[in-house]
Amino acid sequence: MDWHTFYNGILKAWDYPARLWQGPLRIFDWLMEYVSKGLAVLVALIVGLFPQLDPLIASQVAGSVGYAPWAILSIPLRRQQSPEAEATMAKAGGFMRGICHAYGDYEQLLENNISWERLDCPFPFEADGVTLTEGYKNYKQNLIERRDAGMKTMVVTPNPGAFVDRGMDPRTPEGLAKTTEVAVFMVQDLKPYISAVQIGNELGLPRFMRPLNIEESAQFIIAQIKALQPVKGDVLVGYNTAGPQMDLNSLVKPYGEYLDFFGLDIYLGCFFGFPSYMWVFDLAITAMWSYMQKPIVMAEFGYMSAGEPKTTEQKNALLMERYGYPNEAAVRADPEGFLVAVGNYSKQFGDYIGTHAGEDLNAYMFGVDCAVHLYCELPSDFVIPGGYPHSPEGQAKFYKEVIPRFARYPYVIGEFIYAWKDAEACYACGQTDCPQETGWGLLNADGSAKPSLAVVKEQYGKLK
Repeated sequence: MDWHTFYNGILKAWDYPARLWQGPLRIFDWLMEYVSKGLAVLVALIVGLFPQLDPLIASQVAGSVGYAPWAILSIPLRRQQSPEAEATMAKAGGFMRGICHAYGDYEQLLENNISWERLDCPFPFEADGVTLTEGYKNYKQNLIERRDAGMKTMVVTPNPGAFVDRGMDPRTPEGLAKTTEVAVFMVQDLKPYISAVQIGNELGLPRFMRPLNIEESAQFIIAQIKALQPVKGDVLVGYNTAGPQMDLNSLVKPYGEYLDFFGLDIYLGCFFGFPSYMWVFDLAITAMWSYMQKPIVMAEFGYMSAGEPKTTEQKNALLMERYGYPNEAAVRADPEGFLVAVGNYSKQFGDYIGTHAGEDLNAYMFGVDCAVHLYCELPSDFVIPGGYPHSPEGQAKFYKEVIPRFARYPYVIGEFIYAWKDAEACYACGQTDCPQETGWGLLNADGSAKPSLAVVKEQYGKLK
């Protein structure tokens, strides 16, 4: 018996005594929801005294300080078994062994014990609001092919910006009503070929929820899950957030009766440094179970197989070779000229910097978000400690650990790895050697297998 199986047994055994105090706990939960709401308002007022703080960060700080403490402190008091999770997993046909964005290779997916795919759906209608787009028709045909091959699909519906672009602004009552009409149409139209629906993607993040704010994003989700309730049949409906994101989740939680699952996305050791220890996965999962009390799907997780940090000498060589600047000091002395050089090397990268930089070019270009693209590396602290380097071997070790680690929780009903195959180039900067968006796959860009594929096949094969 391995440790994860043993741990699962401990959780199941703990469930029996935990049943004794669930009644009083529900009363405390009700009281603490009001306390948490008041605390979140207080913190929001305090952070509002610092106008330089990004509104999104301010919202997350207030939500986290308000709602997270009780969710974390009450983890040991929670039941670990969930009849709802068991019923939802049964409706799904067993544990959801998933991948993100495979687009094909169905036979190879199934051979490697991957039976679910999570895939974004294009907006269904042309400008007239009636004619179906070619992209949507092709998507539907692909769904039919997936189903016939034996795959199950989780559809990710369009984000708010797609509706705004077509004159359906969810910030207005009329626009919000239109979004629900589109969602209902999609689910009814695709229902024979799909098994789950995720409303939008990571709507707490600016690039996905724009032009909406947090409150409007919550209403965007709530309106759609309520509208889908009478038409979804056996299709599972939920949404996801990038990490715990208590600000958004606290707004959606009261409508949990319309949710079949909550999707948790988490990328430790890839987009930030501390804290990136394995136990942070456990804290996030158990905290969100404690707070949401809904079956959890690990809707996105992964680990890059490339991106080891460069030395100063290697960085200087890259700056010189690509842009004609010998070092960072030379760039800082001429940021406008450097931006022109970047655009000459990669128009996409130059446009990306120009769009996101704001007034202080140097601060942005050498900040974490841009520097990973600039130097085509990950900072030295962007790693999970304990022998998980950003290498093919480190990625394989990561999956060998986390797949059973997630599944040991009785209320986790599925996992979706990001992603099936490496991208040819980074979608942000356009560079083929930028690891930020090119090293996620279980396969290399040419289709050859990384060590991770065999590990995933083995670990997924143990989950039913």
